[in-house]
Amino acid sequence: MDVKETELTPQKIRSVAACVRDGYQLFTGKFRKIFRTTWLTAAIYALLSGIAMSIATHATLTIDYLPLLMLTAIILLTIAMLIIMARQLMKRAKLKLSPIVFPPRYWGGAFITLLIVLIIALTFVLITELPAVILVIAGMVSQAGALQGDPTGMPDYILWTNLVVFTLAGFIQSYVLLSSLFPFYYLCHSAKQQEKERKQLIQ
Repeated sequence: MDVKETELTPQKIRSVAACVRDGYQLFTGKFRKIFRTTWLTAAIYALLSGIAMSIATHATLTIDYLPLLMLTAIILLTIAMLIIMARQLMKRAKLKLSPIVFPPRYWGGAFITLLIVLIIALTFVLITELPAVILVIAGMVSQAGALQGDPTGMPDYILWTNLVVFTLAGFIQSYVLLSSLFPFYYLCHSAKQQEKERKQLIQ
């Protein structure tokens, strides 16, 4: 085991900042193995979420309940995708993403970690979604004009363009979201190590 692997061992006490740093460092260092293990799940998620987003944006001004229904479907898809990818990593890549459970005394650290991870993840998600957001805005403006009798001004293949853009964005986002689990992996082990040392001191 080299120095780098020793530094990334989970069996040590870490600060919140160190958990976040080492979590993302582990993700990037193992990315090739992670990608080989999870690319199919990511592709299926990207395609399904791309279809849902394309339908939602196409029907924004025509069917009131459909965008909300598609958004709910995407949220459920995202949760399912993260669970499946985490299980795949545990079984095939031997990355032990153990259940993330914290005793109450560590909830503060978990909350701070969550805030940091959310800021990082949302930043990258917004960057990857920028082309899709532009297409959504253009589509909404076009549909609003069409309802007033104006020509749409959008090409006939815009639905397929939306599908491709949303699918590519969803594929990238699946790994952005997956990376968010790794800081909690270290935070969980840090809490366990602190509990172990605390019990040893009591004894």
